[in-house]
Amino acid sequence: VALLNPVVLPATIVIGLGAGWWMARTRKHAADKQHMKQWLVESIADGRSTLDQLVAEQLIEAEQQLTLALDDALGRRIDAIEADLKEVDKAIKMDAQERSRKLAELGRRIKEVGDGRDRAEVLLGRIRALRDQH
Repeated sequence: VALLNPVVLPATIVIGLGAGWWMARTRKHAADKQHMKQWLVESIADGRSTLDQLVAEQLIEAEQQLTLALDDALGRRIDAIEADLKEVDKAIKMDAQERSRKLAELGRRIKEVGDGRDRAEVLLGRIRALRDQH
């Protein structure tokens, strides 16, 4: 046993140092891996937040533009209908057949405006619902 002490003691020290080095390296690798995972999760969350904000801003802008365009189109349509009404007043003096033809055309135009307004309201409702989801 006394003869093996000079051989066993350095071997034990070398094995102990090697095991300590390996454990330190493994712990450092695990800590680096955990740090990288946390950074990745935070980066993805930040990107998602930025993307959600951009989409919400674009939806709001689109809704505003659509509302302005709709108001403009409806205003022009109302002006056209009022002009048609003036023509209808003139048509009172026309004969019955001519008058009924003009009234049918006016009724069709009014229905088209109403349908257009209804479609626009549905579209605005969808845009608002989509914006509220995000």
